[in-house]
Amino acid sequence: MRRSSLRVCLAILALTACAPLTLPPPTPSPEEQALRRARAKIAFDLNEIDENGLIGPAGDKRSVAYEFCIPREQENLDEVRAIDPSLQCYAESRGRIGCTRDQYLCIGQGGTRETLLKLASLDYVERIEPFYGE
Repeated sequence: MRRSSLRVCLAILALTACAPLTLPPPTPSPEEQALRRARAKIAFDLNEIDENGLIGPAGDKRSVAYEFCIPREQENLDEVRAIDPSLQCYAESRGRIGCTRDQYLCIGQGGTRETLLKLASLDYVERIEPFYGE
């Protein structure tokens, strides 16, 4: 009886030792997690934007226009304008994204991937949408 129990134990040990070892997927770094959160806030494909902030096929490139809301505080306004000095920000909501009375509407033109990711990484920027003009 002991020998058969020993054989069963050895067989189980051999099977488990040969089974493929599956490791959990690596945990993304804090920087990678922040980048994923920022990308999720941008409502268009960043891969379509070239290094000059242009989008579209060759011969028909145009600059990327975008809009977003920020809380109506001067420090926020200063921070987003430091990232993109071309931003036009309005106290009244002119955009299609529906800023509240407590927010500025900011409209940018020609944003590069880097600029858009920096803006999207700000905690108070909830979403960046394409802007098609009025």
